[in-house]
Amino acid sequence: MSYLGSVLGSYSVFLVVRNFLKAPATRYINKHKTLIKMREFIDRRGFTFLFILMSLPFTPSSVVNVIAGVSNVKKRVYLYILIGAKFIMILSISIVGHDVTTFFTSPTRLILSVVFLVVLYVISKLYERYLNRKMNSN
Repeated sequence: MSYLGSVLGSYSVFLVVRNFLKAPATRYINKHKTLIKMREFIDRRGFTFLFILMSLPFTPSSVVNVIAGVSNVKKRVYLYILIGAKFIMILSISIVGHDVTTFFTSPTRLILSVVFLVVLYVISKLYERYLNRKMNSN
């Protein structure tokens, strides 16, 4: 249910932005050089960029949904991205939160889960820096 709700909610935000807010958002973006670069970057490398961002549990999906709604990513492609990326995100959160009581009886599992979350966080930060460098170099 969490997975279905997450996909439907994200796609709904994407569609609302795409159908009702794209024109005013585009006018706003066109006034800011950094936002223009971000939109162009998404238009060029949209699938991989959005898939990785949406797969990481630390990424604010509402921001990604709005940016994707303003970009030129096709609706069907974004739905496919959401279906795959949200599955990975929910699965990773579910594995960590499956049985909280075992964390008290098995310190190894607690340590592995914390390491897993830290690794995901570090990967998301490294990817964010990589994207910032790419956007600033263009």
